Amino acid sequence: MTAYQDLPADAKVWIYQADRAFTDYEAITIQRKLDAFVADWTSHKKDVKALGQLYYNRFIVLMADERSFRVSGCAIDSSVAFIKELGQTLEVDFLNRFNIAYIQDDKAYVADKQQFRELFEQGKIDENTIVFNNLAQTKEEFENNWQIPLKESWQMKVFAALQENQVYNYFPN
Repeated sequence: MTAYQDLPADAKVWIYQADRAFTDYEAITIQRKLDAFVADWTSHKKDVKALGQLYYNRFIVLMADERSFRVSGCAIDSSVAFIKELGQTLEVDFLNRFNIAYIQDDKAYVADKQQFRELFEQGKIDENTIVFNNLAQTKEEFENNWQIPLKESWQMKVFAALQENQVYNYFPN
């Protein structure tokens, strides 16, 4: 396992968001499994210099240093298989990209697209609500663009269009 500070700014990042928060016990178990996974993670029979971290008891973030070699498709597939297996074991969905995570009262919450739209329309969240940009590709993007105000996110573009009734069905029911 590679220490966070030892990963370069251009380290590759994969972010997996759970549809529910983990208990403290689950969080400890997940971190142990992440540590074991990254310790054994290989690409073309070479050890991947990587880190796996749990954030907000809800997000799994994998980072890999690709300066020496790129993480291959098979290595990426093995990480996705690991996440899927973990999700099945915990009865958690890590792969629903329509769920939107946001921060309220210093805690991370997840809402499905309909719930999020309702929260926005009811004024329970607004353009300054911090949302998570799980599309960050590098450590630098993760550090600077993972947690951003809704007004700076791709989600806001959708809601701005919703308010103008341009793409009301962008998030179809």
